[in-house]
Amino acid sequence: MRTELPRLAQFCIFVLTVFLAIGLSGGAAVNEPVANARVTSATNQLEGVWLADSAMRGDHGFLSWVWTSPFVVKGTSFDISHVYDASQDLHLRGTFSFPRKDNRQAIDLDVDEFDMSKTGEPVKYPRCLLQGIYKIDGDHLTICFYPSQDAQRPTDFESHRNEIVLRLVRAEPGFKQFPKELTIAVKDPQGHPAAGASVCNYMYFFVRGVPEPNEAPPTWKYEEIAKTDADGKARVDYRKLDVALVRDPTRHLIGAAEVSPASVLGGTIAVQLQPECMLRGTIVCDALTQAKKSIGWTNVVLYQDGRGLAQCSSRQGTFEFPVPPGHYTLFVYGANVQDQYAHVAVVPGKPVTHLPPISAEASNLSLITGKPAPELREVVGWKGKPVKLLELKGKLVLLDFWGYWCGPCVAEMPTLIKLHERYHDKGLVIIGVHVDIDGEVDTATKLNEKTAPLKRDHWNGKDLPFTVALMSGKEHSNGEKVQGALADYGIDAYPTTILIDTKGNVVGAFDAHNFDKASSEIDKLLKTKS
Repeated sequence: MRTELPRLAQFCIFVLTVFLAIGLSGGAAVNEPVANARVTSATNQLEGVWLADSAMRGDHGFLSWVWTSPFVVKGTSFDISHVYDASQDLHLRGTFSFPRKDNRQAIDLDVDEFDMSKTGEPVKYPRCLLQGIYKIDGDHLTICFYPSQDAQRPTDFESHRNEIVLRLVRAEPGFKQFPKELTIAVKDPQGHPAAGASVCNYMYFFVRGVPEPNEAPPTWKYEEIAKTDADGKARVDYRKLDVALVRDPTRHLIGAAEVSPASVLGGTIAVQLQPECMLRGTIVCDALTQAKKSIGWTNVVLYQDGRGLAQCSSRQGTFEFPVPPGHYTLFVYGANVQDQYAHVAVVPGKPVTHLPPISAEASNLSLITGKPAPELREVVGWKGKPVKLLELKGKLVLLDFWGYWCGPCVAEMPTLIKLHERYHDKGLVIIGVHVDIDGEVDTATKLNEKTAPLKRDHWNGKDLPFTVALMSGKEHSNGEKVQGALADYGIDAYPTTILIDTKGNVVGAFDAHNFDKASSEIDKLLKTKS
């Protein structure tokens, strides 16, 4: 299962950076009195409250993380409240400076430590220094940076694969808070009020990777938050709104409005319904076909202007979306394929748009399934006795790729500890592969320091009883993927647990989330072995 925590880590840096950037609207900081006066004047000009209008990393949007967050700048300090979780008063704080004479757009952001414990995630992001660029046009501010402390300063304001681009708008004088409610005003294609339409945040067509017993046929589902009245209007809680997606399934009409914290202060959002078009396509993979393997479970997420509108999963590599005419981005991923993006256009007046097949690369894990398990490469340290997979033939092996910074990883660890306690003398070997996104944890002592509060607060005082290989998962500033075991096993989400059979061959991903299910599966495997 995917976790968004690595992106959350990047988001935290991004928001921090953003805020800091807010104060950066001056020129470069130098020692000359005239330059200092210019910086002081610009900083004073930017002092106040700013609201997010757009937040992008590549084709992904981040607005939901700052949906209830005013950006408050005072002097050379910033404070962003209610980040990530509107119900918690979490603050991102820091300061900024202008470091270079030769680049009037340069800004350095000194971000304070960010404690996520209020959200239930046992994570603290350390203080960091980020390099960014900015530009200001009246009451509009644009900031761009890489979500990495070691990355180079961006050279333009385009949202490429790794750059985060944030656009802010100055709040009106006297801004105190976001509206508690918004009015969604919906009209049909003829301009008449559309009564009985569903206002949704998301729509999805979901199937699990493995069929459940007596599984009901999947259908489209909608996260409905309101229905329009006879006047075509609906009142919605501001905090519950993510995207203004409206659908009238009886008349096959659909519409979506682009919304942001900066754009909704008037209290009303207008949505124009249009005849719905069905967008259909398939996902193919030549490498899997040549290996005589199935495409497996896939999921396609539909984005428009960085806003996630819908997702559609399948076990046959097919997908379809009911959409209004427009331009969209499809984000494709799956059990056996690597991430893939596709940009598509749906034209008016065409009931069905059939896309050319989307070609995806096979995941490394799918290609090594059934083959001897690769040894763990590029290990920088060990907690416990180092191991070789080749020497574990005759044993069932679970490789668990995890990180102390990953909430789901931390939550899953008690299950792995219990599995070790029950089966370690019955033929099961668990090897933890700790992946440090900052590249700092390279000794058992450093790992123990990071896991001490987890051991106390989440693992019932227990230490990890099995061997842990230490690896760096730090992505290179140029966007190159990490190598070693992470590449060999195709790891792109955490936690990921890989099962290796008694012959030393890779079986595939193993669900270690639920102890009862996991132990039942291990019982079957050990029984088969005997």
